[in-house]
Amino acid sequence: MSTWKALRPEGIPHPFALALSTEETMFVSGLGGHDAEGNIPESPLDQARQALRTMQERLESQGFSLDEVVWFHPYTTDIAYAFEMDEALREAFGDNPPACGSMLAGVQLADPRMKIEFEAVAVKGAQRVRVLQ
Repeated sequence: MSTWKALRPEGIPHPFALALSTEETMFVSGLGGHDAEGNIPESPLDQARQALRTMQERLESQGFSLDEVVWFHPYTTDIAYAFEMDEALREAFGDNPPACGSMLAGVQLADPRMKIEFEAVAVKGAQRVRVLQ
């Protein structure tokens, strides 16, 4: 049996954890581009950068890092934003990015200011290595 720790601070409006982790695996639930005060930038690129900073903080709080993310799932309200947020994803993941779930575009997100949202799975000790075929 494994124990899963749920990150669920007081006062969040929905009944789900923000992240769930064991010693080896961490699931980070949907992150928008909100800062700690709830502010959100206008541009999809800046929202993506803020969401990735928040993701990094959540991962590090449980001993994981962005380098250990093996699966990533982006959502966007408009497919045009996918190309704008790519710059932030390249900055965060470099030449060895994680696998990506389908890019879901045209979705309605919880906060009408949101243009992007990310989910991820990290595995302790994972090393992404690019294989060319």
